[in-house]
Amino acid sequence: AAVLNVLTDMFEYVVCDGPLRFDVSSRAILDMADMTFIVMHLVVTWVRNVDRFIRELGSQGYNLDRLHVVINRYGKDYSTLHPEDAEQTLNRKIFWLVPNDWKFVSNSINMGQPLLMIAPKSKVRESIQGLALKIHDPQAYQQKADGEVKSGLLAKVLGR
Repeated sequence: AAVLNVLTDMFEYVVCDGPLRFDVSSRAILDMADMTFIVMHLVVTWVRNVDRFIRELGSQGYNLDRLHVVINRYGKDYSTLHPEDAEQTLNRKIFWLVPNDWKFVSNSINMGQPLLMIAPKSKVRESIQGLALKIHDPQAYQQKADGEVKSGLLAKVLGR
């Protein structure tokens, strides 16, 4: 907690890959966070474990409004579950979907290079960039998302 206090004084954003268990030290880290993201795969066991974790946090008084769920390695072709299934079980909206792009991500990790260098136009890199924008400036993200909807084929034909 002391290290995180120093970092938050020095930087606008501090990203902490948090603990896998819930104990006194992890509670201190979660209490300091403005936003907490639970990253999960769209698999029954993950959804159940995340549901248990969220319930435990709630029972201990954690502010669940700061908690957001991100689905990692999402692909319509890879899962029998859908984001809506997880939303219903978790009783909350999914904050973000990161697409499954194992080839580029594993190359990035193995080569020690950021996705921007390995695959600048990959869907996973664009998704992570979109997540960062949504966290940093939700209003700008919404305007961009609205603009993307309006820039379809019909909008181009109509000159919008």
